[in-house]
Amino acid sequence: MGLSEDDIRNLLALDSETEMRAVRGDKLDESGYINLSGLKWFSGKGYGHENKWLPTVMIEAVRIAIERLKALSADARHFAKLLESSSDFPRHKLCPDVPNDQLLTRDEAAYALGLDLSIYDSKKALLQNRREFLKRKGVPTTDYQVTLNDLNKIIRDSLPEGFPYIPFKKGMGKVKLKWSDALYAAHVNTFTTLKPICYTELAIPTINTLNEDLAPTRKKSRSTGGDLKRTLSIFQRWNHGDLSMTSHQLRHMLDTIAAVNGMEGDLRAKWAQRSDPKHNRYYDHTTPEEYGADFLEDRERELALKNEASNHQIQVQIATPRTIQELNTKASLTAHTTEFGMCITSYLSEPCTKYRDCINCSEHVCLKGDDAKCDRIREKLKREEKLFKQDEKAVKDGIQGANQWLERRQITVERCRELLNMMEDPKIKDGALIKLSSVEDVSLLDRAMDANGKKRLPEIINYKRVKRVSVSNLVNSKDADVER
Repeated sequence: MGLSEDDIRNLLALDSETEMRAVRGDKLDESGYINLSGLKWFSGKGYGHENKWLPTVMIEAVRIAIERLKALSADARHFAKLLESSSDFPRHKLCPDVPNDQLLTRDEAAYALGLDLSIYDSKKALLQNRREFLKRKGVPTTDYQVTLNDLNKIIRDSLPEGFPYIPFKKGMGKVKLKWSDALYAAHVNTFTTLKPICYTELAIPTINTLNEDLAPTRKKSRSTGGDLKRTLSIFQRWNHGDLSMTSHQLRHMLDTIAAVNGMEGDLRAKWAQRSDPKHNRYYDHTTPEEYGADFLEDRERELALKNEASNHQIQVQIATPRTIQELNTKASLTAHTTEFGMCITSYLSEPCTKYRDCINCSEHVCLKGDDAKCDRIREKLKREEKLFKQDEKAVKDGIQGANQWLERRQITVERCRELLNMMEDPKIKDGALIKLSSVEDVSLLDRAMDANGKKRLPEIINYKRVKRVSVSNLVNSKDADVER
């Protein structure tokens, strides 16, 4: 495949480990070559066909994933190939070894239609499921009524629309892929353990198949109308509770990581296969702090260039509204009474981050011997214990998000008890100041997003800045060793 010089240089800049023989000095060697691995893709963002090239670190993982997909889809692809290559009955792995015109028993008919009867442990379950399956297929539930030729017509009449090609709704008519060539080809019920796989019905997973496995199910039982208790997400199956995510959140996170670490907008759009680079703005969740750090770095580079040009040393003066006296006496300047004691948070630098949740604040102090405020702590503990029981019930009932409130309530109850024990301890003298140990710092934004069920991106690290800082620290430490 021919690549332009710009494409080659972009690929080399993206992945320094790429095996290449195309550069000699500063010029590209036209007789050289680059070994690339990629995935052929058709983007749903109006981008069209493209090769998504893989960084070296991902090649082995992608290779293993493709091998696993080929193994998982082997039966479905083989079945599709049988249907394409011949008009006779497709003799899949469950098909009985009988002539096409021989009348079949009920068991043989079920096997021929793709129902594996060997999975049923009891006679009752086998008879019930066999009867329902044959009835759904429109086949008589008595022996010696149909042949493989009869079932061949039933199977072919129920094939997906457009067979042998997969109907891609977002392919704009430009994607032509046969079921027999599709890595994602599968049989009906392949992705559930609650129903038996039907080896004569083709299905293909969609993005909804993935998203339904990444979050607790919202589906209801058709018979009872209640929640589906046995339908578990991947997090529930591995004992991680009611965590949830979507595939699109991963796209947002990867785009933000790329933006924070300096990937250009045009390259990000090409990587994400967006036809318009302006759409990058909707996927970039770079924090204000990161923008501020980038601004300071750009400003420092600009000043350094000016300094080199003028050969004059630049003096930078940093102004702050806080004085030494204010910082040294911040407790006495800002302390004020609260419902349970007094707050010593400095409002010179930031507002209250707890919004009156004083029990869970590390800047809150109680005065031993204040009986009125001690009574308020007792009332607070009673209320929290009552709410804790309600939270436990909500968790048992499977209410979404109840677990995180239970954990937070438990911390509040424990801190109330600890504070009350110290306030009632006769060994502590009246007038003593009591301050509990620090707790996890949760901001107002965190609390608001939790209350509204919003998701937060994990910490996005600028690895270029981390590497610069670590190298700088290493150099400084070596210089210090030399001076010593």
